Amino acid sequence: PKTFYFDRVSPAALKFAQWAKDHGALIMFEPSSIGDERQFRKAVDVCHILKYSHDRLGLRDLAEAYSPRVIVETLAEEGLRVRWRGHWSELPAFEAPWFRDGAGSGDWCSAGLIHRLGTKGAAVFDALQKPLLLAALRFGQALAAVNCGYEGARGAMLALSREEMAAALMKLASRKPDFDPAKSEPSGNENDIPKKICATCSTPKKEVSGFI
Repeated sequence: PKTFYFDRVSPAALKFAQWAKDHGALIMFEPSSIGDERQFRKAVDVCHILKYSHDRLGLRDLAEAYSPRVIVETLAEEGLRVRWRGHWSELPAFEAPWFRDGAGSGDWCSAGLIHRLGTKGAAVFDALQKPLLLAALRFGQALAAVNCGYEGARGAMLALSREEMAAALMKLASRKPDFDPAKSEPSGNENDIPKKICATCSTPKKEVSGFI
C-alpha cells in the first residue's frame, strides 16, 4: 500500500496502520472524536498526517502532538492552518461560487491532499517542501469548494466529468492566484488513476448548467 487512511480507532485499524507504516505507506488519521483515549493516542503516534476539525477536536495538546509530520486543523469558512516542521501556516478558504450543500467538504480536502502526496508513500517526505505541501492542501480546498455546489458528499463526483472538474478548478483558481491548485506541481500519476474506481459503482454524468 502507498497510503492508509483511517478516521475511526479500533485495535484492528491500529494494527493495520502500523503494518502499512512498516511497509512504507503514508498514514493519515482524521478523527471526528476521541473515544478510547489510549487507542486515540496510539493512532496519533502512528500517523504521518493528522487532520481534524477545530469545531470537533480543537484541543491545544492535539495541535502540539509530536509524532505527526504534518498536522492540519480545519477552520470551516475561515480555511485551515497547517503545521510543518514546527511552524504553523494559514490558508484561507476558497469562496464557493455556488453553495448548495457543504456535506463532504472535509473528505474532498483530504482526498485532494492524498492524491497529491500519497502516491509515493511515506517516501514523499524525503523531498517534500513547504510549497508543495501548501499546493496539495490548496488543491484539496478547491475540490471542497467545487463540491459545495452540489447536493451530497459525492455530488460533484456524480455531476462532473474529469474535464468539467478540471475546468471548474481552473475558473476557481483564477480568482485566487496564490497557491493555484491548477498550476501547482502535479503528482505525475493522475493518468494512472482509473476513471471508474469500482466496477460495481455507477458514475452517471449529468448535464451541468449555471455552475461558476
